[in-house]
Amino acid sequence: MNERQEKIQQSLEFLAAQYPDPKVNSNKSVGGSTGQHERLHNIDYIRAGLKNSVFQWLIYEKCTFENVALTGSRFRSVIFQETSLIGNSFAHCDFFDVEFNGSGCKPFEANNFSLCNFESSRFSNIQLVSSGMLNSLFHNCSFNNTVFRSSTLEGTSFINCHMTVCDLGSVNVEFANFSKTVLDGVRFPFYQFPYVIGAADYIAASDSTVTLRAGEKILPISEYKLQLDNLILYFWDKHEYFPICNLYIAKGMVQEAKNALLDGISDALAGHDFRMIQYFCQLALHHDILDEFTRYRIVQDVDRFLQAKEIPESRLNSYMSHVGKIRTLLRSGASNSISLHFNIKTNVFRDDPEGVEYVNKLFYNINQALAHADGQNGFQVMAANYCPYEIVVEVLSAVGSVASIASLIWMTIDAVQGRRNQERKQVEVDIDTYRGYVDAKIDCLRADLQRLQGQYSQRRFSKYIDEVTQQLKTDLEELYSKDIMIFKVKNNPPPKGQ
Repeated sequence: MNERQEKIQQSLEFLAAQYPDPKVNSNKSVGGSTGQHERLHNIDYIRAGLKNSVFQWLIYEKCTFENVALTGSRFRSVIFQETSLIGNSFAHCDFFDVEFNGSGCKPFEANNFSLCNFESSRFSNIQLVSSGMLNSLFHNCSFNNTVFRSSTLEGTSFINCHMTVCDLGSVNVEFANFSKTVLDGVRFPFYQFPYVIGAADYIAASDSTVTLRAGEKILPISEYKLQLDNLILYFWDKHEYFPICNLYIAKGMVQEAKNALLDGISDALAGHDFRMIQYFCQLALHHDILDEFTRYRIVQDVDRFLQAKEIPESRLNSYMSHVGKIRTLLRSGASNSISLHFNIKTNVFRDDPEGVEYVNKLFYNINQALAHADGQNGFQVMAANYCPYEIVVEVLSAVGSVASIASLIWMTIDAVQGRRNQERKQVEVDIDTYRGYVDAKIDCLRADLQRLQGQYSQRRFSKYIDEVTQQLKTDLEELYSKDIMIFKVKNNPPPKGQ
């Protein structure tokens, strides 16, 4: 034992003797890593401090967690079976392959699951009462016969999940995001449903089994569709632009949705409500209505507002919490878009009049070609004032249009070169474009495989997907390292003096 370890041991013994508190035991590790579950019966954690702890390969059976601080802890391959969860803080926790089975136990009440990550986890026969799930993430999770009551799901995302016979009719679901999630017999609140990101998908679906609760009345989605016009007027009366935008999307009225979106963002700016601007951007991105014009308008409105007015100190926290996410969303473009980068290098120097004319012509022609190109969701062409000159092209492109956008740029380069002395000019295009294209295709393939996941066990199929995509990317590294997509003509030496 070295000197530091000896001092640590002495301090631990002193504190344990002078200030004993057996309930405080943060950074605890419970369970093993052998892959074999350890079964724990009738274990009670009452008012304990177990923050930043690790729980793995455990089955809690008929146990109790009550008023326990578990913030920042990790749960892996844990089963809660007939175990009571009351008044616990699970904020910022990670749950992987965790099962919550509420059969035979009391409702899970007053638990805080905010800002948690749930991956490949399962919830069955549970009542979640007065619990917070603010800004959490559920990915590849399943819910069966689960009731949410007097709780909040604001800002929480459900991605590639499956919910069967679940009741969300008495909870706050505002700005919850449902993406690629199957809803089979799921109930929502009548007036809050238009605040759900993804609600328009379920309204438009012909086979939707979603139902709505209005007071004591339960109605099918088919009846809800008949009330869309009335609901739009209802929200106009309240100046609630988010549900108006969402309902217009459900009706297929995209331009009206964009107008409501921009009105809502202007209204949110006037109230310094950056949280709402973030949710507006998420809604627009989910439904691919965040085109270049709409994105430009939002950026322009936000920048103009920030330049003209100081943010009150009372709203600084809101600004700092959300502005980064807003800018990220605005840069990301449509959900099926990727960003392409072309770095076009030339051997043209400043004192080469013919070469400068060539660069200007190429710059102009690329701008013109991209302005009329199909499949681009936004572009920018910049002339880098280096010597020799370079032209940098950034294009936000739909995945299916990457090849045609790239070909268009190369054709433009070839056309301009054809009018010049090909003995004097050189143009190269880097390989980042090809890398982005291949990666995008891999991601699309991965998404397609994920949609088939229900046919196999989740663990086995997810593992298979990871192995396949990782091997494919590894195999492509050799290809990435080669000189591909290079367009070159014979290069003359630079003019004298350069």
